[in-house]
Amino acid sequence: MANAKISDAAFQAEDNVRLISGIPGYKSGTPNTNVKITGQELVESVINSNGSGSQGRIAFYGASGDNLGGSSGLTWDQNTDTLALGVPGGGAGLNGVLNIRGNYIASNEQPQIIFTGGNSVAGSFRFQVTTSTDGTDQTWILPEELPSAGQVLEANAISTNDVTLAWANLPSAGDYDFSSLNITNIKADLSNSSQTQYGEAVIVKASATINNGDVVIWDYSGAEVQAKPPSGSTPDQHEIIGIAIEDIAVGATGKVLTYGYVTAKYASYSITPPATLLLDGDSSGNTTIVGDINSPTSFQDQGGTGNPYSSNSNYTHTFYNNEGNISMKFIDWSTEQGSASLWDRLGFTVSNDGVNYDNAEFTPWTSGSSGGWRTSTEPDAPWGETESTAGPNNSGYILAESPGTGFPVNSVINTGYKYVRAYFVTDGSTQQAGWEIEVYGSNDLVNDSVVAGQSAYINLSDLAATNADTSTGRTLGTFVGSDVTNGAVVMFVAPDRFR
Repeated sequence: MANAKISDAAFQAEDNVRLISGIPGYKSGTPNTNVKITGQELVESVINSNGSGSQGRIAFYGASGDNLGGSSGLTWDQNTDTLALGVPGGGAGLNGVLNIRGNYIASNEQPQIIFTGGNSVAGSFRFQVTTSTDGTDQTWILPEELPSAGQVLEANAISTNDVTLAWANLPSAGDYDFSSLNITNIKADLSNSSQTQYGEAVIVKASATINNGDVVIWDYSGAEVQAKPPSGSTPDQHEIIGIAIEDIAVGATGKVLTYGYVTAKYASYSITPPATLLLDGDSSGNTTIVGDINSPTSFQDQGGTGNPYSSNSNYTHTFYNNEGNISMKFIDWSTEQGSASLWDRLGFTVSNDGVNYDNAEFTPWTSGSSGGWRTSTEPDAPWGETESTAGPNNSGYILAESPGTGFPVNSVINTGYKYVRAYFVTDGSTQQAGWEIEVYGSNDLVNDSVVAGQSAYINLSDLAATNADTSTGRTLGTFVGSDVTNGAVVMFVAPDRFR
């Protein structure tokens, strides 16, 4: 019997392929054979070849061969459409990756992801994500934890093309949270292109190359407002912006910290010690950095070498020598004392850290008023006016009234300490000629140190750097650390903008 045509009335229409019990076909082989397949089997072979499909998932074939390459699950729970990528069960190389590409776009148009919200009938809105027409491959790694209210995403670390994001606090205007800042571990490596921002910054356009950590000033030489590191002549105070926290190429924009904690470029400097220092109300309480033996400082009472000192004096002064030991040459001296009295007394304490001071132990000790060193019954500086002879009487800290056999004029004492502090107290009666003492240290005055709390200035020899030298008179802020290794130092930048 001849086969009937499918269009013939002999065939009943069926719109559900799963209900068809048999579908004929032809299969090539040796020999060629007629074959059949049920509608249910046909469906399963398309969407679940070799068991690679799964209920509720969209199947797809591999790049070659007859088997399915996997499936993507698209489900709806009456509320949300969910697209699950990858092969059920996963496995090496089978994790879900969604790559949205624009293979056939025209010109420089870019692929777009468009989210359309609202009701298309009542009116809709859309949120669109696209890419730049050029740039660098980037992988953004989101933080694992949830943010606190008000936090923002910042680039916390960058490794090749991987950008690790982290939640960060964004201070409101005038509100900077330094409560958890530890200045001992925020020092940055200025060989890197940027450092973490701790405070307020402005964005500037560079008219000259700016390096991370440089002092930056305004440049009004052209039509645009630009910025640059100072060079040539010392800038005016009002020109200073702050410290760069990233490298900025010519013509590019970048950040300069104007208020907050920053790692700044540091450069050592040479100090010119004072030739003469008078101990008076102006110098009392201060510190003088002295040079080496080739440039000593002449330390004198307030009357100098030509006049007596004043009555009722109570002064103190500290000497330091850039980590070197202090020496003193006693040229000549005369103060009012008695056989057991220290009415007018010049005494010394010593220290190696500039914080903890002890009474000096200079020799020879003497119980008389000349030729040595005396002690007081009150052991704390500036001591009392009654001499102590309680012993052990090997050394002293108060200079005797005048030179003598045991300690003549031009006697030299190498203290063995980095800091020496002088105290001078007088009564209201007789005043003598006073003293002249040359003070110097074992080191020259190339200064490679700062002290926390010390004012930071623009460096005279490298205007893009900072140090404690006051020569330029251009203030940048305050040093908060003493570590100046690798040509960098942590400071609080807050330039004076009203001079």
